[in-house]
Amino acid sequence: MIAIVKEIIMKYIIKLKDRLTGYERDYIRDYPYEVTDLLYLWLEGNFACDCNRALFLWDWEIELPCNRDERNRRIDLIYIKELKSGKIIYEIGGKVKIIKKGELFLVTNGEYSDYGINALLKATENIYMEVEINEFLRERDREENYCFDTSGFMNWLIIRRAIAIEIKALKFWTTSYSSFMRREDNWTLDEL
Repeated sequence: MIAIVKEIIMKYIIKLKDRLTGYERDYIRDYPYEVTDLLYLWLEGNFACDCNRALFLWDWEIELPCNRDERNRRIDLIYIKELKSGKIIYEIGGKVKIIKKGELFLVTNGEYSDYGINALLKATENIYMEVEINEFLRERDREENYCFDTSGFMNWLIIRRAIAIEIKALKFWTTSYSSFMRREDNWTLDEL
């Protein structure tokens, strides 16, 4: 049996800037990675370090010592964007929100009095939430007035992407009315 694997290669523009001199450069490169892997590579992986970023910025002419400390970093990653569409994948200043591996986060939905908590999840890998939401939505046929499928998105994170697990938790609810002490149904303790 022969397996055929289709490799998706995208061209990206990576803009780097030297904090010391102000020198900037757009670096164009093909990457056979999913967006989450590309972000990991540049934000936390091998290319998150000054020593490797310097190689791209100055075409392997200047070497810098290894430095991953965001506050003392010399080479900033200004943005990553798709070459063909111009879509920005990452932009300095925290456009991409990261839930770190091991962090707990609530999945909620609704507005005003219809607000609710769906689940408490724990990240089993770093989660780039904006990227995950865009990937989730890309696979769905949506009408103009699409309502976000919160349960489907939780399944996406837990089952399809396997980057989060559900944590069993209890919800303690109390009323805020002045009759709190005179009523027996003034609080509840339920599973989320």
